[in-house]
Amino acid sequence: MFKEKDIQQLKSRGIDPKEAEKQIGYFKKGFPFMRLVKAASIGQGIIRLTQNHLKDFADKYSSNKNIDIIKFVPASG
Repeated sequence: MFKEKDIQQLKSRGIDPKEAEKQIGYFKKGFPFMRLVKAASIGQGIIRLTQNHLKDFADKYSSNKNIDIIKFVPASG
């Protein structure tokens, strides 16, 4: 399913490729029901990006002219 560079990127982020395949399967087949106990917050499922992260992402965006831009609207509005 993954190309070698994808596998290397996953591993560099500490993600097992089998786990990534499992998660992709959820998007294809649907997610199991989950009872929520509290809202997500910083440190509880939400990661606060540092200024270095933001700069890195902006630099990658600026340097790559062959990307497709899409709009993402979260279901919560």
